[in-house]
Amino acid sequence: DIDDSDASVGSMDSADYDDENAAPANSKASKNSKATKKAAPQAKKRKQNNMNTTLVASVNTKNLVRNDEKNVLLTQLLTKSSSVETIAEGLVSRHNADANAAQCELINTLFRSVGGSASCELDPKKHALQDVDDDEWATLITNVVADMQNAQPNQVLITASKKPATKAAASFLATYKNFWFQVADAALTSGSNATAAAGDAAMSARLDVALVKELILRVTELVGVGQPDIRYASTLAAFEMSRAILAKITSLGEKLSIAERQMKSAKGARAGSMKSQVESLKKVITDMEELVTGPVYAVIFMHRYRDSNEHLRVMCLENLATSMVLRPSLFLADKYLKYFGWMLSDLSPTVRVA
Repeated sequence: DIDDSDASVGSMDSADYDDENAAPANSKASKNSKATKKAAPQAKKRKQNNMNTTLVASVNTKNLVRNDEKNVLLTQLLTKSSSVETIAEGLVSRHNADANAAQCELINTLFRSVGGSASCELDPKKHALQDVDDDEWATLITNVVADMQNAQPNQVLITASKKPATKAAASFLATYKNFWFQVADAALTSGSNATAAAGDAAMSARLDVALVKELILRVTELVGVGQPDIRYASTLAAFEMSRAILAKITSLGEKLSIAERQMKSAKGARAGSMKSQVESLKKVITDMEELVTGPVYAVIFMHRYRDSNEHLRVMCLENLATSMVLRPSLFLADKYLKYFGWMLSDLSPTVRVA
């Protein structure tokens, strides 16, 4: 929907400041015209600055997408060529075919979202993520941080701040959060280890919990880096995936209640079948709860709620509150409630208000 880069910038000249339309020199309109022409360069400069700092400005967004054609995932999220759910399902489908390449896509998109350039993207042919050691990760992160320091303001889509700088950045942040939620949801139901019966109508669906755990652990490798924007983007990704897991647990809990009622009234062979379904659902729910309380809360939350960046601490509180609403039987306990009390004494008013 956006014209080529130079067209929209140049179009301000003839439309707003046309010398041929000036009034006669001896008229009041002539004075106004001269004043207008005198102010024109400043007005143009202000307009140009506004365009340069707005993510959806034609020249910058157009060039970002055009120069980023090899990063299919980021381009899809920027242009919203498909629904976020469809984009996430496509990513999971690619993951089923080539896990390393798909995970590189996810990490590259995270890096680009915080201001990294195409030069810092991981090449799945050169980087096998499961074999990357700490030194290699350190080098990769150093390169990304160097790119971020040279990034233009409009190239930084996500920052560890109170709110995005522009409406477009806010829109992308919402898309980013929804994307990670949908990735986890699609991974559970469409991962290579999920059964065909994993739809909403199934009473005993086999979900690919292992795949979601793998994705969470992948972004966990980035939540402790020194650069706050990278920590923020990776922590946000993990929290959104955990939210998708808890939402799925809520759905499965409803099915479990139905299955338990049917088991009580069933007789003979059907009673045995219903008992098997109940046990299967309980196991899946337990596995998913352990995934949230383990890698997400015992690892990520426990470190980030004390993060030096106040906005990361706020994010931790907000995610804990959401988790309590989604799974009160698990999170409405002293083990988790105490964090709200502790953080009421936080030095930051932003955290205390949250």
